[in-house]
Amino acid sequence: MKSIVFDILKISIIQVVYTLGIIVGFGFIIGLIEKRASYFIQRAIGFKGVLITGLIGTPIHEIGHFLMCIIFGHTVTEVKLLRPKACKQDGVLGYVKHSFNKNSLYQNIGNFFIAIGPLVFGSLTMFLTMKIFLSDSFNKLYNFLLNETKLVHIGGEESFFDIFKSIFNEVVKDIFNTNNLKTINFWIFLFIIISIASHMALSKADIKGGISGLIAIYTFSLILSIILNLANFNIHYIYSKILVFNIFISVFLIVALIFSFIPLIVNLILYLIKR
Repeated sequence: MKSIVFDILKISIIQVVYTLGIIVGFGFIIGLIEKRASYFIQRAIGFKGVLITGLIGTPIHEIGHFLMCIIFGHTVTEVKLLRPKACKQDGVLGYVKHSFNKNSLYQNIGNFFIAIGPLVFGSLTMFLTMKIFLSDSFNKLYNFLLNETKLVHIGGEESFFDIFKSIFNEVVKDIFNTNNLKTINFWIFLFIIISIASHMALSKADIKGGISGLIAIYTFSLILSIILNLANFNIHYIYSKILVFNIFISVFLIVALIFSFIPLIVNLILYLIKR
């Protein structure tokens, strides 16, 4: 009996930490990078630098929140995709106000996904932007990522740092090559990527709202584990599937993290030139 209870508690924690912890971790790192990038651009050309990238980045950020609100049944009461004038007074470029039924487990779970909406939607939009403007580079990177995911899944001995390094090298090789640098598509792509990555991080309000969602997710995971155990379902099978998902999302977020370095480097160069 103790073994069963321990398995249930363990798999519930694994489901939450493995599946969501990595998203939170990457979100935190991307947030730190964004803060430094914002600091450099403001020092270089002032708040207008943040506003220029915000023309694309802020609506993408808020749409990420909005879509998750719809998916998880929250009532959206007000949406401001961009506040170019008002933000000069309060620093808020955009927002999504919403309400939900506190007695609904599903809607409580939604709080977490609404919080990370900008990270998820921003990453997807960056990949889509690459596919549209740099299709050949996208196809090469996509095939590389598929192969990398398979290698990790079948038991490769690469460390996380090795995986990050190999993906980083591939991104640089596929995107920043001489053929791309000669095209207008590359520079359009670069501006869009910088805009999205500069406004993809989670705000304090996002993080605060996501905490209650994490609690609800663990509760749901615990209930699900109990039900599956009572039904004599192989609980370790779920663990293996979570591991596969974790590998995939890790590779996906590594690329998003690498993309977030682009505005940091560009803004740092502008800052050094200005100084």
